[in-house]
Amino acid sequence: MSRLFIIGAGFSKAIANAPLANGFIKAIYEKTQKEDDNYKNAGDWPSDRAAFIKVLTYFHNSIKQKADWLEEQDKGRKILNRYFEDFLVSLNVEFVCSYLDLLCKHNFIPEVKGVDLQSCAIPFINEFHKSELESALKFLNHHMLDLLLLDNLSINQQAFDAMANFFEEGDTFISFNYDLLVEQMLWARKMWNPFDGYGFQFKKNGNENVHESKTQVVKIHGSINWRSPEIFFHPNLELAIDHPFKDEPLFEGLKLPESVYDKVKYRNYPLYSHIILPTFMKSPQFKWEISLIEQSLKFCRNSDEIFILGYSVPEADYVTNLFFSQMNKKSKIRIILWDENKYPNPAEELSDKLIERYGFNYKNIIHEHAKIEDWINNDFKFINYQKYLEDQEVFNQIKESSENDIKKKNRLFIGHIIQMYQSIIRTIKSYVKKFI
Repeated sequence: MSRLFIIGAGFSKAIANAPLANGFIKAIYEKTQKEDDNYKNAGDWPSDRAAFIKVLTYFHNSIKQKADWLEEQDKGRKILNRYFEDFLVSLNVEFVCSYLDLLCKHNFIPEVKGVDLQSCAIPFINEFHKSELESALKFLNHHMLDLLLLDNLSINQQAFDAMANFFEEGDTFISFNYDLLVEQMLWARKMWNPFDGYGFQFKKNGNENVHESKTQVVKIHGSINWRSPEIFFHPNLELAIDHPFKDEPLFEGLKLPESVYDKVKYRNYPLYSHIILPTFMKSPQFKWEISLIEQSLKFCRNSDEIFILGYSVPEADYVTNLFFSQMNKKSKIRIILWDENKYPNPAEELSDKLIERYGFNYKNIIHEHAKIEDWINNDFKFINYQKYLEDQEVFNQIKESSENDIKKKNRLFIGHIIQMYQSIIRTIKSYVKKFI
């Protein structure tokens, strides 16, 4: 049986406490506050940081007037997340990236006869220059990647090892994450290597004897270790096997290329990994990005069992609709999602979407509303789903009993009506006989 794993941010949260969409902005802000001294001599980096904080301040100021008004309506009401650091949790990284991306790409261009003012583009937002918005986006991009480097994560080793052992040769993966957690698990099991395990053939640079990949990982939004041969984005894709800020391999045991720059000196300069930002304006630019989509579609069509781990299908990931539409409708679907504050729960909600929108059979879907780490600790059993089935059975019994009661009452009611009708007919007949 061929298995496909669709990996989302909830997986990395469970395995290594990586930030979720609503946690990135605050985590980046706190990180930059702590590292403030490290950036004071880093070229234009302090101005990028200032632009990022200016954007956050702008967002925060935009809600102040309405927040004041709401509190004034009820003097005892206090809005708990209106103050700056608590407010940052309200900022979803997809929203912030989409907002900045849109403002960077679409501007007012002044038109003057005989003069080209393309370089004088004016963004549709007061108080900001276009360069500030680009700087803020660059700063956000860097720190989002930096937070996802292995040495900045807190690995749950027990969950990591158990999950690694759950994977098998021949499994395929579609990951929407930038981090390398899945790859590290497969590398530890000697089932995968970065040179041929991404669906591309990268140069091995002295690592020709590495074990062959027996699984494939498609990183649909790019990866921390995918870089350009130049500082600006380039249609060619290169693999980085070395840590961006240390003379260490990203995967233990790999032979490193010779360092071409002073990594200590460049620690404070931005990471230029090949990634697609979490924005609503995603659009493939290069041939390799199209190739990722094609490989993903192939996995979706040919898989008998599909595990959806920590992936809630955010609105910004429009390509997921294409993946679901191309899946084998006879595939067994296993959904493991968790959100204690959402109703209906996200696992059941996604299950309903697969049934109603894409035509999957509900009998082939297991939706486990559980934390991934709990699912792992329960030996990958679907305990909450079994409880759900038991609850459904009780509910159906109550419903059937109620329907039977209603039918019984209806029969009795109809019987009374018939008896009344018959009684009326008899009475009428008796009166008619008296007068004839």
